[in-house]
Amino acid sequence: MFFVDYGTKDSVDSRDIRLNIMLEELPTVSICCKLYNIRPSGGQPRWSTETLDIIHREIVVKEFRVNVKVMSHPLQIVLMNKRNISYSDELVNRNYAEFIDPSLRNKKKKWKKAKKGFMRNEIDT
Repeated sequence: MFFVDYGTKDSVDSRDIRLNIMLEELPTVSICCKLYNIRPSGGQPRWSTETLDIIHREIVVKEFRVNVKVMSHPLQIVLMNKRNISYSDELVNRNYAEFIDPSLRNKKKKWKKAKKGFMRNEIDT
């Protein structure tokens, strides 16, 4: 049996399997998402189970603001914490992930620096 909520598999006695599914009328309670502009570090094609376990432990207990970057399947999202820090940046800083297109990250940082400089100049005058 595959448990879709935790992504785990387990053996189940055939007598415990029902043909009539309970609660099959309920709408989907999850949406398939992908973290925008990052991939597993080292060019690995898939996330390791260990990294996925760490990500699961960290995001399940925290509150994030979700920004949808690309409307696709899966949705490409950025998770922002209460301090307005991207969870993707945290994964990259800890060497669990790398940016797919580093120029997207650099443009954002340059814009922030330019914006801070502009605001500082505006306040000084």
